[in-house]
Amino acid sequence: MANLKLIKDLAAIKGLTIEQLAAKAQITTQAIHLMGRSGKTKMDTFEKIAEILEVPPYVFYDENFDVQMFRDYVVQGHHNPTSFFGPIYNGGEVPFPQKEATLSALSEMEEKKIKECQDLVKAKDETIGVLRKQVEDLLEDKAAMRSEIQALKAELAQLKNT
Repeated sequence: MANLKLIKDLAAIKGLTIEQLAAKAQITTQAIHLMGRSGKTKMDTFEKIAEILEVPPYVFYDENFDVQMFRDYVVQGHHNPTSFFGPIYNGGEVPFPQKEATLSALSEMEEKKIKECQDLVKAKDETIGVLRKQVEDLLEDKAAMRSEIQALKAELAQLKNT
């Protein structure tokens, strides 16, 4: 899943408030807060925010991305993002195609999530099957107990009459 909480950190490092970032991206501040909490957004919004923050979109999927190192080198060190991320910003060869890599990562995440959901549904179906069997067994036990109670009542009535 994308770590969209980085948006707030990177905006702060770049000296942007969430309101300013939202205005530049032409979205609401609530949308940015929701992205941070849910880790989800539209691809075009995602790319626009990455462009405003001067980072490639893949950093949101990079578990090893060091926000502080980025801050120290690019912002405080007055280096440009190209020197930090490589030739992405000057038209050079991209280490790997950003959009394709992002789409590929999203696709892999979706496939993984679908598999997890399918496994969960399968486990729940199995649990439902077990519970149905238990209910059937309990209903059979109830019917057997009713028959036994009726037989005992009949025997008690017979004993009272004798």
